[in-house]
Amino acid sequence: MQLSLIHTILLVILASWTAQAFSVERLVCLVNQERVSRGLKPLIVNAQPSPDDPQSFGSARYGGCSKIQGLQLSFTRENVAVGDQTEESVVYKWMHSDVHRRNILTPSFTHTGAGFDPRGNYWTMEFLGMDQNRIDYSRVPVCP
Repeated sequence: MQLSLIHTILLVILASWTAQAFSVERLVCLVNQERVSRGLKPLIVNAQPSPDDPQSFGSARYGGCSKIQGLQLSFTRENVAVGDQTEESVVYKWMHSDVHRRNILTPSFTHTGAGFDPRGNYWTMEFLGMDQNRIDYSRVPVCP
């Protein structure tokens, strides 16, 4: 009985640690490192999609114009991962998937947002594009 209580307490602590350990900055940093290592511009953190929004879990978005935090966007894509425990494992899997890697390495994407839902280890990252001529990349860090 006492051992079962200890296991329960440890599981609660580990679950809360996992939820708190997620870092949008870390996920964006890893993705930007992949981009910059291939001669692409880093993504700018702008929007944070909500994992509670069922529309944020599509594999891609087509058509129309989106407005996100004041940006006029003409195209977006989204990567989703389920079950991963770390940002590193998410980016590793995305880089070994043709569709997800293409989203990460599309040169016309300029902005990104990421979200995490610990209830099922759902990860989502949006890729957004706008006119790159309006961006001062000298002020954009690889790792936010």
